[in-house]
Amino acid sequence: MVGDDALHEQALAVFRERSLNDRVVAIHYLVQAYRTQAPQGWIDHAYRLATRWPDAVFVQYQIHRALLWAGRVAEARAFHDRLLLMDLPPQGKLVLQIRQACAEGRVHDAVALFEEDAEAQNNWFVLGTLSRTEEAAAALRQAEIENGTHGLLNYLLYPQFDARQFPSMVRLLERERIEIREPTPIPFACG
Repeated sequence: MVGDDALHEQALAVFRERSLNDRVVAIHYLVQAYRTQAPQGWIDHAYRLATRWPDAVFVQYQIHRALLWAGRVAEARAFHDRLLLMDLPPQGKLVLQIRQACAEGRVHDAVALFEEDAEAQNNWFVLGTLSRTEEAAAALRQAEIENGTHGLLNYLLYPQFDARQFPSMVRLLERERIEIREPTPIPFACG
């Protein structure tokens, strides 16, 4: 998924094909599609998945994020509002609300949500969305200490993850001959 674009596109096609029949595959498709394709390549299918899986919290959650990455803030707002009525875990709800507030330019609201939640202080997703890049990197360095390099592997799925900040990750990627890519800034982050 991080080192072979052609193989990744093949996997994405399989995810897309199976996503209407398997909720978990739908989530994988949404996690991958927004970061590898322009919105016109996945947006219509994302709405089909929203209709197919209306009560699947994490399908709806992933669509919300994908819409924000595509710059469709008003459309994401409808998913945000619906997700707040669903059984989303507290940290997921926090990330959702901060993402939407930042995307709408409501920095004060996003910061207030952050400051009200003690767990947010070490949440890489939240810190990155608030453009607290040094604090976000520090949170992952702590995760690397606690869990080793393999504890960071899941972060390679996120376009904003900067693997270059972690020497052990760089060594692993170089050994496996996986290209170390430039991170993509979060387009809806509070600035």
